[in-house]
Amino acid sequence: METTLEKVQFRLTQSKEKLLLASIFLEKKKYCDSILSSYRAIFYAIRVLLVGKDIDSDDPDTIIEIFEKYLDSTVFRNAEIIEIAKRSKEIKNYVANSNNQVTHDNAETMLNNASTILHEVEKYYNHYNLNSH
Repeated sequence: METTLEKVQFRLTQSKEKLLLASIFLEKKKYCDSILSSYRAIFYAIRVLLVGKDIDSDDPDTIIEIFEKYLDSTVFRNAEIIEIAKRSKEIKNYVANSNNQVTHDNAETMLNNASTILHEVEKYYNHYNLNSH
């Protein structure tokens, strides 16, 4: 059985890998792939916040919904990040229905969103760890 720290590190690593992949796709002008990878980076970053709670899912949309509904009022009180997560889901849904009519700006915005969320989750988790010992 994995420890909490192992789960956190694993999900942070997954998020960072998806973020790197999103930036590579962006450079190669594969905007849809970049957006979807950024969305996965957000998914894994948010799942870090669920470690140790009885809430989890393998479905990215479900995780974003859980984040929007529960974590904004209990664990993670950063309203800007919650709004970024909501906008990211809207961008991802737009991409899924756009027939590849996605721009560089869409992909870059999503990459920035994912990077911001990952950074804030890491900051939150590091702060939480320092204060819990």
